[in-house]
Amino acid sequence: MNKILLRSLDSDVISFCGVFCGGCPSYHVGTCHGCRSEILMQKRTSKWKCRKRLCCLEKTYYSCGDCPDLKGCKIRKSLIKRYNINYNLDLDQNAQKISSLGPEDWLKGQIHKYFCNQCGGVISPYDLICVQCGYSTS
Repeated sequence: MNKILLRSLDSDVISFCGVFCGGCPSYHVGTCHGCRSEILMQKRTSKWKCRKRLCCLEKTYYSCGDCPDLKGCKIRKSLIKRYNINYNLDLDQNAQKISSLGPEDWLKGQIHKYFCNQCGGVISPYDLICVQCGYSTS
């Protein structure tokens, strides 16, 4: 298995809201370590004020999918809409699957879904381009 995929097996690539951070180019270049990371020395720091992250930490949920009010959550509404429109990603479904399958099995599914057949790297769910070799699936 390629080193990018090995790094993607780290639980830091599972966000609280349902994003697969392991497919993000910022994660692979090291400017972001995911919202679960406690590493303070990283370029992308908006996670520290993320209301979804803070809510899960406060309620001790692994992800938003553990919350009984997932569908009615007001703090997720704009994020859900933006990811659905811009990237065709259903973060509610992702969060529910993290909860129902468990983080490890959900993560294995994401790695399989975004595996680059050209180089063994990871396809970014945002633009469907491999973060390692630049291969485009679209």
